[in-house]
Amino acid sequence: MIIKTKIGKGFAGCTNYLTGKEKAEIIHGEGLRTDSAQHMIKDFAYQKSAHPQVGKAVWHASISFNHSDQVTPELVKQIAHDYAKKFGFDQYAVIRHHDTKHEHFHIIANRIKADGQVISDQYSAGRGVELSKKFEKQYNLTPTQAKDLKQTNTQKLNPFERAKIEVCKTVQSELKGCKNLEELQTKLKPHGIDLQAHSNSGGVYGVSFKQGKAAFKGSQLGKEFTAKALEKTFATAINLTPLAPVDKTVNIAKNLGKGLEL
Repeated sequence: MIIKTKIGKGFAGCTNYLTGKEKAEIIHGEGLRTDSAQHMIKDFAYQKSAHPQVGKAVWHASISFNHSDQVTPELVKQIAHDYAKKFGFDQYAVIRHHDTKHEHFHIIANRIKADGQVISDQYSAGRGVELSKKFEKQYNLTPTQAKDLKQTNTQKLNPFERAKIEVCKTVQSELKGCKNLEELQTKLKPHGIDLQAHSNSGGVYGVSFKQGKAAFKGSQLGKEFTAKALEKTFATAINLTPLAPVDKTVNIAKNLGKGLEL
C-alpha cells in the first residue's frame, strides 16, 4: 500500500478533478453531501468559512494497493474511516478510481473542522507512510516493495523525479565501502553531487544532496540515506560508533525540500 498526501488551496479544482475521472465512484462521505460535485464543493467551502484565514485547507490523500490485493468497497470505506479518524477529519469524501491496473482511491478532506479547529499538516507525508505500514498488517495487505532503481525507466518521469532517481542511483553505488561522510563526499564530487552535512553541538542531524539545481534531503532519496541511517552504514563498515560531527558544515540550500527549480 502506498499513501501520498498533498495539501492544497482549492476544493473546487480538486473535487472536480477527482469526480470527473472516467468511472470515478464516490463511495462515501462524512459531513457533506455526495450527490454531486457542486454540493461537495459548497459544503467544503461552508465549513472552511469557520476559519477563513487558513489558505491551504484542502487535504488530498491518494491510497493505492498492490495489484494482488483483493479490494472491496467495504475495505476502502474501512481504511478511509480509519485514516480520517487518525488525523481527526470530520468532513471528507472518498472517491474510488478504476483507471489504472492498481486499485486505488482518494480522500479529499477539510483541514477545518466544524468547530473551527485546524488539523495540522505537519509531517503529513511521513505520517501517511506510517499508516500504510499499519494498514498492511491490520488488513493483511501486500507490503510495499522497495523500488528497484535499475528497472526504473527514468525517461518516463518528470524532471524532479528523474533527477532524484539519478542522484539516488549514484549515492547507492558510491556508498559501498565508505567509512565516513568525508569519504562519501569525495566519491560523489566527480559526479557533480555535493553532499552537505548539517550539524550542531549534538552532532550531525541531517544530510542533503545537491546536483545542479536539484537538491534533496536524505529522507527524500530514501530512509537509508538519512543521517542516522548513514551513521549505521559507516559504523558497520568500520565497526565503530557513533558518527562524529563534520567540522565544516554547509548551510541548507535555499531550494532544499523544493526539489528541482525549473
